[in-house]
Amino acid sequence: MSPYSHDFETLEDSLFAMNIMILISMALPLLNVLGYFLR
Repeated sequence: MSPYSHDFETLEDSLFAMNIMILISMALPLLNVLGYFLR
């Protein structure tokens, strides 16, 4: 195990977390709009 692969892993993890946060921030307004129309 080289330290470089570990750094790459943590970089991948942070990118993955960022993608999830972006998806959630994009999905929340959509859910609000859906809830408004379904009410």
